[in-house]
Amino acid sequence: RLLLSFMVIIVLEPAAIFAAGFWLSFAAVATIAYVIRARLASFNSRQQWLRLHLATVVGLCPLTLYFFGKISLVAVIANSIAIPWITMLIIPVVLIGCILALAHCSMAPLLFKLAAILLVPLWNGLQLLALPAASIWLHPHFNGLRLMLAMLAVMLLLSPLQTHVRLLGLWLLLVLFA
Repeated sequence: RLLLSFMVIIVLEPAAIFAAGFWLSFAAVATIAYVIRARLASFNSRQQWLRLHLATVVGLCPLTLYFFGKISLVAVIANSIAIPWITMLIIPVVLIGCILALAHCSMAPLLFKLAAILLVPLWNGLQLLALPAASIWLHPHFNGLRLMLAMLAVMLLLSPLQTHVRLLGLWLLLVLFA
Protein backbone atom coordinates (compact mmCIF):
# COMPACT_ATOMS: atom_id res chain seq x y z
CA ARG A 1 0.00 0.00 0.00
CA LEU A 2 2.84 2.35 0.79
CA LEU A 3 4.40 1.73 -2.61
CA LEU A 4 1.02 2.26 -4.28
CA SER A 5 0.56 5.56 -2.43
CA PHE A 6 4.07 6.57 -3.43
CA MET A 7 3.36 5.83 -7.10
CA VAL A 8 -0.02 7.62 -7.11
CA ILE A 9 1.53 10.76 -5.67
CA ILE A 10 4.37 10.66 -8.19
CA VAL A 11 1.90 10.27 -11.05
CA LEU A 12 -0.41 13.02 -9.80
CA GLU A 13 2.33 15.39 -8.61
CA PRO A 14 5.74 14.54 -10.13
CA ALA A 15 7.38 17.56 -8.48
CA ALA A 16 6.72 15.98 -5.06
CA ILE A 17 9.94 14.00 -5.35
CA PHE A 18 11.83 17.27 -4.83
CA ALA A 19 10.11 18.03 -1.52
CA ALA A 20 11.71 17.03 1.78
CA GLY A 21 8.27 16.53 3.33
CA PHE A 22 7.38 13.91 0.75
CA TRP A 23 10.45 11.81 1.55
CA LEU A 24 10.20 12.34 5.31
CA SER A 25 6.53 11.33 5.36
CA PHE A 26 7.14 8.12 3.45
CA ALA A 27 10.25 7.35 5.49
CA ALA A 28 8.28 7.79 8.73
CA VAL A 29 5.52 5.44 7.61
CA ALA A 30 8.04 2.91 6.27
CA THR A 31 10.00 3.03 9.54
CA ILE A 32 6.84 2.52 11.60
CA ALA A 33 5.76 -0.43 9.43
CA TYR A 34 9.27 -1.95 9.57
CA VAL A 35 9.53 -1.68 13.35
CA ILE A 36 5.98 -2.83 14.10
CA ARG A 37 6.36 -5.86 11.91
CA ALA A 38 9.78 -6.70 13.24
CA ARG A 39 10.13 -6.00 16.92
CA LEU A 40 7.19 -4.71 18.94
CA ALA A 41 4.98 -7.74 19.43
CA SER A 42 6.13 -8.58 22.96
CA PHE A 43 5.93 -5.24 24.76
CA ASN A 44 3.15 -3.40 26.58
CA SER A 45 1.55 -0.38 24.94
CA ARG A 46 3.66 2.27 26.72
CA GLN A 47 6.88 0.43 25.80
CA GLN A 48 5.61 -0.01 22.24
CA TRP A 49 4.83 3.68 21.88
CA LEU A 50 8.21 4.75 23.27
CA ARG A 51 10.18 2.26 21.15
CA LEU A 52 8.19 3.14 18.05
CA HIS A 53 8.73 6.84 18.69
CA LEU A 54 12.47 6.39 19.20
CA ALA A 55 12.71 4.16 16.13
CA THR A 56 10.90 6.76 14.02
CA VAL A 57 13.24 9.52 15.19
CA VAL A 58 16.27 7.35 14.46
CA GLY A 59 14.79 6.26 11.13
CA LEU A 60 14.29 9.88 10.03
CA CYS A 61 17.73 11.12 11.10
CA PRO A 62 19.53 10.29 7.83
CA LEU A 63 16.98 12.10 5.65
CA THR A 64 16.71 14.99 8.08
CA LEU A 65 20.48 15.45 7.99
CA TYR A 66 20.53 15.15 4.23
CA PHE A 67 17.80 17.75 3.64
CA PHE A 68 18.49 20.19 6.48
CA GLY A 69 22.08 19.57 7.62
CA LYS A 70 20.97 19.30 11.24
CA ILE A 71 18.84 17.22 13.59
CA SER A 72 17.05 18.02 16.79
CA LEU A 73 18.48 16.35 19.86
CA VAL A 74 15.30 17.09 21.81
CA ALA A 75 12.82 15.74 19.25
CA VAL A 76 11.91 12.73 21.36
CA ILE A 77 11.08 14.91 24.36
CA ALA A 78 9.28 17.53 22.26
CA ASN A 79 7.18 14.93 20.43
CA SER A 80 6.43 13.08 23.67
CA ILE A 81 4.79 16.27 24.88
CA ALA A 82 3.34 17.62 21.63
CA ILE A 83 1.78 14.46 20.16
CA PRO A 84 -0.49 13.65 23.13
CA TRP A 85 -1.27 17.36 23.65
CA ILE A 86 -2.35 17.83 20.04
CA THR A 87 -4.08 14.45 19.82
CA MET A 88 -6.08 14.65 23.04
CA LEU A 89 -6.74 18.39 23.35
CA ILE A 90 -6.38 20.35 20.13
CA ILE A 91 -7.73 17.97 17.48
CA PRO A 92 -10.98 17.07 19.29
CA VAL A 93 -11.75 20.75 19.98
CA VAL A 94 -11.02 21.75 16.38
CA LEU A 95 -13.05 18.85 14.93
CA ILE A 96 -16.04 19.70 17.08
CA GLY A 97 -15.60 23.34 16.05
CA CYS A 98 -15.59 22.32 12.37
CA ILE A 99 -18.77 20.28 12.78
CA LEU A 100 -20.46 23.17 14.57
CA ALA A 101 -19.23 25.61 11.90
CA LEU A 102 -20.85 23.45 9.21
CA ALA A 103 -24.08 23.64 11.19
CA HIS A 104 -23.66 27.44 11.45
CA CYS A 105 -23.55 27.22 15.22
CA SER A 106 -22.33 30.29 17.08
CA MET A 107 -20.21 28.09 19.40
CA ALA A 108 -17.77 27.21 16.60
CA PRO A 109 -15.61 30.37 16.87
CA LEU A 110 -15.37 29.87 20.63
CA LEU A 111 -14.01 26.38 20.12
CA PHE A 112 -11.45 27.62 17.61
CA LYS A 113 -10.40 30.29 20.12
CA LEU A 114 -10.15 27.59 22.83
CA ALA A 115 -7.90 25.52 20.53
CA ALA A 116 -5.68 28.57 20.00
CA ILE A 117 -5.52 29.17 23.76
CA LEU A 118 -4.63 25.51 24.34
CA LEU A 119 -1.75 25.83 21.87
CA VAL A 120 -0.09 28.66 23.82
CA PRO A 121 1.36 26.61 26.71
CA LEU A 122 2.50 23.91 24.28
CA TRP A 123 4.20 26.47 22.07
CA ASN A 124 5.86 28.18 25.04
CA GLY A 125 7.14 24.85 26.36
CA LEU A 126 8.50 23.80 22.98
CA GLN A 127 10.26 27.15 22.59
CA LEU A 128 11.94 26.67 25.98
CA LEU A 129 13.01 23.18 24.96
CA ALA A 130 14.56 24.52 21.76
CA LEU A 131 16.56 27.30 23.46
CA PRO A 132 19.77 25.54 24.46
CA ALA A 133 22.47 25.55 21.81
CA ALA A 134 22.90 21.83 22.49
CA SER A 135 19.37 21.09 21.27
CA ILE A 136 20.53 20.89 17.63
CA TRP A 137 23.33 18.87 16.08
CA LEU A 138 24.76 20.32 12.87
CA HIS A 139 26.24 18.14 10.16
CA PRO A 140 26.18 20.34 7.04
CA HIS A 141 28.20 18.01 4.79
CA PHE A 142 25.87 15.04 4.80
CA ASN A 143 26.01 13.95 1.14
CA GLY A 144 24.20 11.25 -0.85
CA LEU A 145 26.76 8.52 -0.08
CA ARG A 146 26.50 9.17 3.66
CA LEU A 147 22.72 9.16 3.30
CA MET A 148 22.72 5.70 1.70
CA LEU A 149 25.14 4.29 4.29
CA ALA A 150 23.19 5.86 7.14
CA MET A 151 19.92 4.39 5.84
CA LEU A 152 21.54 0.95 5.67
CA ALA A 153 22.87 1.42 9.20
CA VAL A 154 19.43 2.45 10.49
CA MET A 155 17.82 -0.57 8.82
CA LEU A 156 20.35 -2.85 10.53
CA LEU A 157 19.94 -1.09 13.87
CA LEU A 158 16.13 -1.37 13.81
CA SER A 159 16.03 -4.86 12.31
CA PRO A 160 14.71 -7.95 14.09
CA LEU A 161 18.03 -9.67 13.41
CA GLN A 162 20.45 -10.82 16.07
CA THR A 163 22.08 -8.33 18.40
CA HIS A 164 25.47 -8.39 16.67
CA VAL A 165 23.83 -7.30 13.38
CA ARG A 166 22.04 -4.43 15.13
CA LEU A 167 25.32 -3.45 16.80
CA LEU A 168 26.92 -3.37 13.35
CA GLY A 169 24.28 -0.81 12.36
CA LEU A 170 25.01 1.24 15.47
CA TRP A 171 28.76 1.08 14.78
CA LEU A 172 28.22 2.20 11.18
CA LEU A 173 26.12 5.16 12.38
CA LEU A 174 28.81 6.16 14.86
CA VAL A 175 31.46 6.04 12.12
CA LEU A 176 29.31 8.12 9.76
CA PHE A 177 28.56 10.78 12.35
CA ALA A 178 32.02 11.02 13.91
